Amino acid sequence: MGEMHELRGSLVQALDACARECCPKKGPWVVAVTGSGGKTTMIEHLAGYWEQQGLRVLVTTTTRMAHPKVHRYPFSYAVIESDDRQLPVQAYPGATVLYGRDAAQKIAAVDHESLLSVMQQFDRVIIEADGARGAPLKIHAERDPVIPEEVSLVIAVVGLSALGRPLDERVMYLSDRYRELTGDTASVVSPQVYRNLLRHPEGLFKGCEKQETVVCCNQSDTIGAAEVKQLVDTLASTPGDRSFMLIVGSWHQNRLEYIQKISGFSEIKELSRESV
Repeated sequence: MGEMHELRGSLVQALDACARECCPKKGPWVVAVTGSGGKTTMIEHLAGYWEQQGLRVLVTTTTRMAHPKVHRYPFSYAVIESDDRQLPVQAYPGATVLYGRDAAQKIAAVDHESLLSVMQQFDRVIIEADGARGAPLKIHAERDPVIPEEVSLVIAVVGLSALGRPLDERVMYLSDRYRELTGDTASVVSPQVYRNLLRHPEGLFKGCEKQETVVCCNQSDTIGAAEVKQLVDTLASTPGDRSFMLIVGSWHQNRLEYIQKISGFSEIKELSRESV
């Protein structure tokens, strides 16, 4: 288990440093985002950060995500194909392209062959790999997440605004499935619920056995410092041989609170130099 670092910095820079450790030196960085409680916000922040570096960024999905006509993305271009019309995708330095297939109020995945061909034009590829219907927590359904083998890093997001709230469908997507799979009878969400999601095969690490993984606990601005520490201590002491990086922060403030290396995840030197 690694040492916990309390930091004051940017959440997006922390994730960029993690990606730099995991992704290849040549070819696009391919990052999948799973979980709940801020996936879309995180994707928008990451894309914007890489845009500012003059990079060519692609955002897409392997399941479904909100259509631009119902969610206003801060991206430069959108290429949304239909069943009877395929469109060319062009990468531009310092710009993000949203790419998918029209599915009413959602955009759906394009076929894998098309995605492979398109993403070679880009420096950074961000894939939303599951859905949570806006809830801060979720357990995976049988059909998700969908993580292509080209992915080098998976960022599994959980929302801390669920702490202390009733454990029902408003707080956890597929809460009945969660209870059935874990046997948890708790009436409210405690740190143990997050620990269960960390440990269960249908939880945070599902589908990413071959990829490095960051567990990103978002919405730290909704709870107190003592609750943050209790959660970190609970997750850091979870038994298992899985290596991952634990990050706690707030996308609302783009603020990094804690980063901790768990098991064998390689050290993020750019961040540890800032530790206090």
